[in-house]
Amino acid sequence: MNILHLSSEKKWRGGEQQIAYLLQASIEKGLNVRVVCRKGTAFETHCQTDNIPFDSISFNGCSKLTAAWKIKKICQSHSIDLIHAHSSSSHTVAVLSSLLGNPLPIVLSRRVDFTIKQNFFTLWKYNHPSLKKILCVSDAVANIIRPSIKQPEKIATVYDGIDLNRFQPPALKGDFRKDIGINDDALLIGNVAAYTDNKDLFTFLRASAQIYKAHPDARFVIVGEGELRNSLTDAIKRLGLDGIVTLTGFRDDIPSVFKDLDIFLMTSKTEGLGSSIIDAFANKVPVIATAGGGIPELINNEVNGFLAPVGDDTQVAEYVNRLANDRTLGKKYADAAFEIMLGKFTKEVMSEDTIEHYKQALKEGNPT
Repeated sequence: MNILHLSSEKKWRGGEQQIAYLLQASIEKGLNVRVVCRKGTAFETHCQTDNIPFDSISFNGCSKLTAAWKIKKICQSHSIDLIHAHSSSSHTVAVLSSLLGNPLPIVLSRRVDFTIKQNFFTLWKYNHPSLKKILCVSDAVANIIRPSIKQPEKIATVYDGIDLNRFQPPALKGDFRKDIGINDDALLIGNVAAYTDNKDLFTFLRASAQIYKAHPDARFVIVGEGELRNSLTDAIKRLGLDGIVTLTGFRDDIPSVFKDLDIFLMTSKTEGLGSSIIDAFANKVPVIATAGGGIPELINNEVNGFLAPVGDDTQVAEYVNRLANDRTLGKKYADAAFEIMLGKFTKEVMSEDTIEHYKQALKEGNPT
């Protein structure tokens, strides 16, 4: 089976990590993979580093028709059997390629939890006969898009997965804290998230101010980068959290980050699933999160973590204080989360489910 993956995103985020996991697992299972990505991106570098065959093209504006033509030629040159599109832009290019005479079935991954635009073109591309499967990252995402899909049987849920080898050998405890100037005895609460609106990091900061009053030894980190950095910096000053909250910027040592966290706190108001929560599960870091998007499919409140209403910084702070005062409870939830992760949220489970959908898509034949 020869699969062409389309990765049109400019930055490396959770979705790109999932593509990387899927590529690795597919190769291990004997599939032939090829990637089309943007030139000069982190994903191009990933392909070069991991010796994954790839082509670089532009996915922008009027170039989409040119990109679609190139996709068709790449498929012909490399005997591609199926196209897997991983974003909106790549979905557009894949369907336009079909319009230009590329007869291959398309599988789409959808990782965002907002409604499909109701304009003619968007509805057309989501209901094009070449699109055989829409793999949603959560049931929440599937339920959101279902009303716009004429053949809802195309929709399936495939949860994100984690590669446990990513955290082997274990990172050295204390390296991350030392690097950002936090004492070993501090209560360290953190999030790994882009500095964007949907992550609602202002709720994180408001909760942090309350937690700090109850636990003066607490320190907070947000690992990531994004357009709201300046607004977050202003909020930190306004809340009196200078020197208490650290915005680390982007880091590529995520295993070291999780090794040093005492509590993982995600306050998103929308989230396809929340793959950073799975990273926390894998590292047995107790999790507190808000019930945005697909997050409730990861966390069963007071079973494998705490789940608060979106935007409720007071409830978030109360849950953090409970774990800070009862480390045994945090360990209980973290152990339960780890076992759930092993059964549902691994790279192996994700790739097996995805490949099964490839097979089903190929059985349906070429689009008409």
